[in-house]
Amino acid sequence: MQELSEIWPRDQQRYAAWFNVVNEAYVKASYPKHYEITREALI
Repeated sequence: MQELSEIWPRDQQRYAAWFNVVNEAYVKASYPKHYEITREALI
């Protein structure tokens, strides 16, 4: 996803909004609903 964020146009607010929608869909599709992460894993 980082590669996409590097080339995504940012010169208008609507492009940023579209990127946020795509990014949210990517994140939600990447992790199943039962996905959990422990506090220890984040440290």
